[in-house]
Amino acid sequence: MCLDADGESREWSLYWTARGRPVPHRLVPALAGWADLDGREAAAGIQARHPILIDPEFRVDPVLAGFLARSRFAWLADGTREAYAKDYRLFFSFLWQRGKYWHEADPDNLLDWESWRRRGQQPGRGIGGSKWQRELAALRLLYDWAEKKEHAVRSPVLVHAVRLRDGSTVMAADQASRDVRSADVKWVTPRTYRLWRDTGLLGYGATSHTRRTRPGTSA
Repeated sequence: MCLDADGESREWSLYWTARGRPVPHRLVPALAGWADLDGREAAAGIQARHPILIDPEFRVDPVLAGFLARSRFAWLADGTREAYAKDYRLFFSFLWQRGKYWHEADPDNLLDWESWRRRGQQPGRGIGGSKWQRELAALRLLYDWAEKKEHAVRSPVLVHAVRLRDGSTVMAADQASRDVRSADVKWVTPRTYRLWRDTGLLGYGATSHTRRTRPGTSA
């Protein structure tokens, strides 16, 4: 945890809900009334491995909690949700150290964030294009939701229209990376597939006759 000169935290914290863990009310008497925490979370629709983001003043923002529980974020794959939640914690901490709460981010903040993440860290620790694309997608998901719900004046992720080959258009982020490596996908022709099927699976030779032998016989 990063502390300032007065010993106060400058970073957001990220926790994950769990099931079946005893509430330590003997160590923390204030938790005596929360022994049924599992039931309370289930009644509120909070599942296990749900992210909880807490700001440096130990507060849970109800708007942010609503996004994490009741938006497209909640329907993402588990691995994606975990990655996005970590991205939010880092970006919110970056904003906090500049005197801003998460919903006050603007496009200049995002430009500064990209510069620091990709080039401003220690040599060799800057992130590549693929990871930046993921962080940008995470932030766009949050701030598009916040802008639509009027919890933020404007999303810091600026976008522009891109026309596709079929004539349709999609909105792409202005800061989308240009150095993302595409997957190395190799396609085979129908003739190559049939050759692989006949030779590798069915056991045919070049003359289209089977070259497999019966058990107990020699080739």
